[in-house]
Amino acid sequence: MRNLKLGMKIGLGFGVLILITAVLGGMSMMNMLSVGKQADRLAHEIAPEVTLANTIERASLSAMLNMRSFAFSGEESYWDAGVKALADVERELGKAKDLAQKYPDLVKLKQNVEKALSATADYRKFSQQTYDLDKAIEENRKSMDVAAQNFAKNTSDFIQSQQDALLKEVDAKLDPAKLRERIEKLDWANSVLEQGNTIRILNFKAQAMRDLKVLQGTQQHFEAAAGYLEKLRPVVRQEANMRQLAEVKKSFESYREGINAYTRNWQAQLEMGKKRNEAATALTAAAKDTADVGIQQTEEATSHASVALSSASTMVAVGLVVSLILGVIVAFLITRGITGPVNLGVEFAKRMADGDMTQDLDVNQRDEIGQLADALRAMTNRLNEVMA
Repeated sequence: MRNLKLGMKIGLGFGVLILITAVLGGMSMMNMLSVGKQADRLAHEIAPEVTLANTIERASLSAMLNMRSFAFSGEESYWDAGVKALADVERELGKAKDLAQKYPDLVKLKQNVEKALSATADYRKFSQQTYDLDKAIEENRKSMDVAAQNFAKNTSDFIQSQQDALLKEVDAKLDPAKLRERIEKLDWANSVLEQGNTIRILNFKAQAMRDLKVLQGTQQHFEAAAGYLEKLRPVVRQEANMRQLAEVKKSFESYREGINAYTRNWQAQLEMGKKRNEAATALTAAAKDTADVGIQQTEEATSHASVALSSASTMVAVGLVVSLILGVIVAFLITRGITGPVNLGVEFAKRMADGDMTQDLDVNQRDEIGQLADALRAMTNRLNEVMA
């Protein structure tokens, strides 16, 4: 150290400080770059992932609500709203798929997008089948109404014809056995009409209460009505009455088939509702899972960024303290290396001025101060030679 030039010593001191500053700056920059990468990932990957997942979940819930409302009410406005919400789901899933392809690290998003796309396709298919069944049920209601009206009219006409015939037979004072038979026909015909009215009441009640079991309970009344029709068939002998009875039976069977078709479609619609709910549950579960993962990744990224920033702050603080201590030590050593020999040289020159030529300057180094000390010693030797 003592053999270095003054410029080298001073430059070395500043160089040490610059090196420390550069190391501190480099380490801080590395931490900042790490934080920057996390922030960039949050902005371009995780935040859009969570946003899309939440949007998909909201749209799918809207689709579920409207489709379920349509299944209950048959209102076209609910169907239109459900179709629109489902289109929103498919559009957002397309964006999510593009995001997963752009950023391969979003593994969970890619997996859940595939699940959600499959569930959405199933949900759309089941929703369309629900729509078709609803329209079929509407047609069933219309056919049931027509069949029920025809059944009631034909049965009432038959009853009226039997009542008219009974009055004529009473006026004609026919045999009591004949009158008893006519009364039995009227009784059986009224029983058929009564069973039909009971069936209509149960039909309306089942639809109002949305209880399929109530509708299934109509079968025993159909059987009872069919039994009365079978009793009537062999005892109806007039051609006109036979045609009326045939019309009653025809409209009766038509009404029965209408209710059976309605029951089948209703059961199918209930099953379709279950399938639709299963597909919707899979869709919302995939969206929720993606959102949860995104939130977890956000927490991890922010935690990592916080640790990195805290580490950078600590590193800078420690580095500044170390830099200050080293700066003081280096400054002290350099200053001492310069001022010490200079003070000896000044003291040596003062004694020479006082006439003391016997002293020796104890400064041996190869820098500029050492050269000055060599010159002072040479000058002392020359003066001693001259004075001798």
